[in-house]
Amino acid sequence: MPFKDKETAKAYRESRKEQIALQRKEYRKKNKERLAKENREWRERHKQELAVKRNEYYAIHKEEINARNKEWKKNNLEKVREYTKANSRTKVLRKHGITQEQFASLLAKQNNCCAASGERFTKKLKPFVDHCHQAGHVRGLLCHWCNSAEGLLRTPNRALKLARYMESASLFCVPEKKEVA
Repeated sequence: MPFKDKETAKAYRESRKEQIALQRKEYRKKNKERLAKENREWRERHKQELAVKRNEYYAIHKEEINARNKEWKKNNLEKVREYTKANSRTKVLRKHGITQEQFASLLAKQNNCCAASGERFTKKLKPFVDHCHQAGHVRGLLCHWCNSAEGLLRTPNRALKLARYMESASLFCVPEKKEVA
């Protein structure tokens, strides 16, 4: 129903506000899949524009957003812990280019033990993904200690020299137990 002036149109819409909202809700419900597809397509076509607007908004409201996020995290510690626990391994695996299934397969292949020391992985001694920094491929799963040592030593040659030194210098000699008669 066209109106001559904007005030009359506004008053008409205001008087039918609930009915219009109900009609819109029904329309969205009937056309849910089509509207979702159109929205996805629109967002894909305007991806860069949306990213620019999002970055601009964040730059303007950075302190407010960070304060709100900090407050939410403080009030939802259990959710944050659950999310972190559930997603930390996935992020690490994605970073190294392996799936959960490949990780599980590697763990089974190593009998749930460290590839270097042979120590069994436990809740406290978790497996770490050992990878080549140059080639990027995964070599195996190591315990925290072996992974840290391997990262610090950087080359197999250095590791061999250290092992020879430790054996010859008797750094880790354990005094023999005297038998009690």
